[in-house]
Amino acid sequence: MKLCWNVLLFCVAALVSAKPPRFCQPPHRQLSTRVLGEATPERRFAPGEKVLYKCQEGYTPDGGSPAAECQGGIWRKPTLECRRICDPPGELLNGKYIYDRRPYLRTKAYATCNEGYMLKGPNFIVCKKSGWVGKLPSCKEVTVKGITCSSPAVANSVRSGKNVSVYQAGDDVIFRCNKGFQLVGVQHVTCRRNGKWHPELPHCKPSPVAQTEQPPPTEGPAQTERPTEGPAQTERPTEGPAQTERPTEGPEPTEAVRCGVPPNVYSSHADLADEYITRKSFAEGERVAYACNTGYTPNGSKFRTCKNGKWTPLYLTCKRRSCGSAGDILYGEFVYTGALFGDSATAVCDEGFRVVGQATRYCQAQGWDGRTPVCEAMVCEDPPEVANAKIHGLQETYRYRAVVRYQCLDGVPIGEREIWCTADGTWSGTPPKCNAEMTCSRPDVPEGFWMGSYREQYRDRETLRIECQPGYRLSGTPTIRCNRGQWLPYLPKCQYHYDYYRRY
Repeated sequence: MKLCWNVLLFCVAALVSAKPPRFCQPPHRQLSTRVLGEATPERRFAPGEKVLYKCQEGYTPDGGSPAAECQGGIWRKPTLECRRICDPPGELLNGKYIYDRRPYLRTKAYATCNEGYMLKGPNFIVCKKSGWVGKLPSCKEVTVKGITCSSPAVANSVRSGKNVSVYQAGDDVIFRCNKGFQLVGVQHVTCRRNGKWHPELPHCKPSPVAQTEQPPPTEGPAQTERPTEGPAQTERPTEGPAQTERPTEGPEPTEAVRCGVPPNVYSSHADLADEYITRKSFAEGERVAYACNTGYTPNGSKFRTCKNGKWTPLYLTCKRRSCGSAGDILYGEFVYTGALFGDSATAVCDEGFRVVGQATRYCQAQGWDGRTPVCEAMVCEDPPEVANAKIHGLQETYRYRAVVRYQCLDGVPIGEREIWCTADGTWSGTPPKCNAEMTCSRPDVPEGFWMGSYREQYRDRETLRIECQPGYRLSGTPTIRCNRGQWLPYLPKCQYHYDYYRRY
């Protein structure tokens, strides 16, 4: 009997000391996430019950758990992270965009142009809630002045096109080999903006057919084998020794061996100097000079000498000119493809700044073209005025990250109270509206609920009837009314009522 009483007392004590379960109200919808399924405003969630979230349209998951659990009447928030992602920015005519594989909100896509084109407009666009924002750049064809190619020389050939000593970038030349020679390489070459002919110059080699048709060398002339017939004085003795009077047997002296047109050395980036291009033959001991192509600097001897019918090797090496640094930019930097002749450097400004001037510079024969651009701070227009509101943080100029705050003189602000100047020179959002009608915020009654919709704001004179969760008793007036921004008569309370559990 005593044991039964002990058990009974233990159970009663447990019931008295036990707290009732605290239910959770329907979970709220977030900016970037939403709850899977629908939950009516009247539904209550028991402790330990879970709901699943998913990313809103236009957002993509970036790690974390999608589950939220009801614990002690409060939702344990999910760790799911959803980030805004933009679609690919599209194609840029005569260029391309460089951006992250998954362009999240506030990331940038940088515009770069193909060779021969220059960027016009801002060099980036920004991923925002509405998509890619910013003035779209364009790639305009560059007319290069001052870039030239030296006259191309191909031995045993003729060329069509301009007949000048210096060619401008974009000029074309077509080669045709002389009779008895055949072309090796391409026939059509173009002067490129780096001062070089492209593709490499061809050369003309003797045609096999022409070599087989060449007549064999003839034997020495007869007069070199016997005394030539001469006038009568060769038959009668003259003064002086006889051996000086009669012809010497053997061949006559031949002409000195000569050299033909010196061939091009394709790997040297040098061409025969202009004064030697038109000549077809050179005497023994005569030498010719070579000149490096535009944009290349010489190192070594530039001469070759005709020796025994052959040209001595060319020891001239031509290296691409180095332009060094394109300059320093305050609030920005240059992104280089290289610093040698033909390379480019593109200015990229820090966030909140834009390029003013020529964004891309090219390494040319005389150094970097153009001038070093500057990075100018992005400036927003004056913040928009809001009726019945005061603006805090007014400035003469609103640069990147400048913040202004709106204060309603009468009524309640609807929307964001603060806006800031973004990196693309626009305000972060629309300013709030000052609602002349006084509203009340959602009543905070722990363990309480009401029928109808759950909103952040309730209109003036709107009424709600408060009820308590099971196990709790209402203390105060159940019906409250919004009166000029506050609930009247006052917010009731839900107090724990242990007798509720004694009945079970």
